[in-house]
Amino acid sequence: MSLRKFLTFSALICAFFCIYLGYFGLEQEFWQKLFVAVQASSSGQWDNPPEWALGFRWMGYLLIAFNLALYFLGKNWHRGLYLGIFVLTLLLTVFISSWIITH
Repeated sequence: MSLRKFLTFSALICAFFCIYLGYFGLEQEFWQKLFVAVQASSSGQWDNPPEWALGFRWMGYLLIAFNLALYFLGKNWHRGLYLGIFVLTLLLTVFISSWIITH
Protein backbone atom coordinates (compact mmCIF):
# COMPACT_ATOMS: atom_id res chain seq x y z
CA MET A 1 0.00 0.00 0.00
CA SER A 2 1.39 3.38 -0.95
CA LEU A 3 1.85 6.23 1.48
CA ARG A 4 -0.85 8.28 -0.26
CA LYS A 5 -3.47 5.55 0.16
CA PHE A 6 -2.46 4.87 3.76
CA LEU A 7 -2.70 8.53 4.77
CA THR A 8 -5.98 9.06 2.94
CA PHE A 9 -7.72 6.00 4.33
CA SER A 10 -6.46 6.51 7.89
CA ALA A 11 -7.64 10.13 7.74
CA LEU A 12 -11.03 8.96 6.46
CA ILE A 13 -11.32 6.54 9.40
CA CYS A 14 -10.57 9.44 11.77
CA ALA A 15 -13.09 11.60 9.92
CA PHE A 16 -15.86 9.05 10.30
CA PHE A 17 -15.01 8.72 14.00
CA CYS A 18 -15.28 12.50 14.40
CA ILE A 19 -18.62 12.50 12.61
CA TYR A 20 -19.77 9.69 14.92
CA LEU A 21 -18.75 11.77 17.93
CA GLY A 22 -20.54 14.77 16.50
CA TYR A 23 -23.83 12.97 16.05
CA PHE A 24 -23.84 10.27 18.74
CA GLY A 25 -20.98 11.07 21.13
CA LEU A 26 -22.89 13.34 23.48
CA GLU A 27 -25.49 10.64 24.07
CA GLN A 28 -23.04 8.20 25.65
CA GLU A 29 -21.89 8.61 29.22
CA PHE A 30 -18.17 8.06 28.58
CA TRP A 31 -17.92 10.81 25.97
CA GLN A 32 -20.04 13.18 28.07
CA LYS A 33 -17.64 12.74 30.99
CA LEU A 34 -14.65 13.22 28.72
CA PHE A 35 -16.01 16.43 27.19
CA VAL A 36 -16.93 17.81 30.62
CA ALA A 37 -13.45 16.95 31.94
CA VAL A 38 -11.78 18.71 29.03
CA GLN A 39 -13.99 21.74 29.51
CA ALA A 40 -13.29 21.82 33.26
CA SER A 41 -9.53 21.44 32.78
CA SER A 42 -9.26 24.50 30.57
CA SER A 43 -8.12 27.62 32.36
CA GLY A 44 -10.35 30.00 30.42
CA GLN A 45 -13.80 31.13 31.39
CA TRP A 46 -16.52 30.00 29.00
CA ASP A 47 -19.06 32.64 27.99
CA ASN A 48 -21.05 30.05 26.07
CA PRO A 49 -20.85 26.28 26.51
CA PRO A 50 -18.61 24.65 23.89
CA GLU A 51 -20.29 23.32 20.78
CA TRP A 52 -18.69 19.88 20.87
CA ALA A 53 -21.10 18.20 18.47
CA LEU A 54 -20.86 20.91 15.83
CA GLY A 55 -17.08 21.08 16.10
CA PHE A 56 -16.60 17.35 15.70
CA ARG A 57 -18.99 17.21 12.76
CA TRP A 58 -17.08 20.01 11.02
CA MET A 59 -13.79 18.28 11.77
CA GLY A 60 -15.03 15.09 10.16
CA TYR A 61 -16.42 16.83 7.08
CA LEU A 62 -13.28 18.90 6.61
CA LEU A 63 -11.04 15.85 6.96
CA ILE A 64 -13.07 14.03 4.31
CA ALA A 65 -13.07 16.97 1.91
CA PHE A 66 -9.39 17.89 2.31
CA ASN A 67 -8.07 14.34 2.12
CA LEU A 68 -10.14 13.28 -0.86
CA ALA A 69 -9.14 16.46 -2.69
CA LEU A 70 -5.51 15.92 -1.75
CA TYR A 71 -5.66 12.29 -2.86
CA PHE A 72 -7.02 13.09 -6.30
CA LEU A 73 -5.11 16.34 -6.90
CA GLY A 74 -1.75 15.19 -5.56
CA LYS A 75 -1.22 12.08 -7.66
CA ASN A 76 1.93 13.40 -9.35
CA TRP A 77 3.46 15.22 -6.39
CA HIS A 78 6.59 13.93 -4.75
CA ARG A 79 6.47 12.59 -1.20
CA GLY A 80 7.74 15.71 0.60
CA LEU A 81 5.22 18.04 -1.01
CA TYR A 82 2.39 15.60 -0.42
CA LEU A 83 3.28 15.15 3.26
CA GLY A 84 3.68 18.88 3.77
CA ILE A 85 0.28 19.67 2.31
CA PHE A 86 -1.25 16.77 4.26
CA VAL A 87 0.08 18.18 7.53
CA LEU A 88 -1.10 21.68 6.62
CA THR A 89 -4.62 20.39 5.91
CA LEU A 90 -4.65 18.59 9.26
CA LEU A 91 -3.60 21.76 11.05
CA LEU A 92 -6.18 23.82 9.19
CA THR A 93 -8.87 21.28 10.10
CA VAL A 94 -7.94 21.37 13.78
CA PHE A 95 -7.85 25.18 13.86
CA ILE A 96 -11.22 25.55 12.15
CA SER A 97 -12.94 22.92 14.28
CA SER A 98 -11.48 24.25 17.53
CA TRP A 99 -12.66 27.73 16.60
CA ILE A 100 -16.15 26.35 15.97
CA ILE A 101 -16.13 24.50 19.30
CA THR A 102 -15.21 27.61 21.27
CA HIS A 103 -17.41 30.18 19.50
